[in-house]
Amino acid sequence: MKAILASMLLVGTVPHAMSAEACDVPVSDWQPREVLQVLLEAHGLKVRSITAQNGCYEAITVDQTGRAAAITFNPKTLVQVGTQHAVTKG
Repeated sequence: MKAILASMLLVGTVPHAMSAEACDVPVSDWQPREVLQVLLEAHGLKVRSITAQNGCYEAITVDQTGRAAAITFNPKTLVQVGTQHAVTKG
C-alpha cells in the first residue's frame, strides 16, 4: 500500500501551465485534505497548511532539513502537478 501511495505522490511534475487543466475537477470529486496530509507526513514532511488554489490543493510543507516548499496537487488523484517552489519567510 505504501508503494502505491508513494508512486501517487512522487509522480513527475508537469509544466505549471498545465496545472490548471490537471486540476479541473468538480469539488464533489475532491478527496479530503486530511488524506493528502497523511500522505505527505508519511513521506517525512511536516504540513503547515493545505489550501485550495486555482482548483488544486496547495500544500505548504517543511522537509527534514527545515526547507519550506509549496507543492500543488490534483485534488481528486492527489498526484503532484505543476512545480514545487521554495517558500521564503517574510
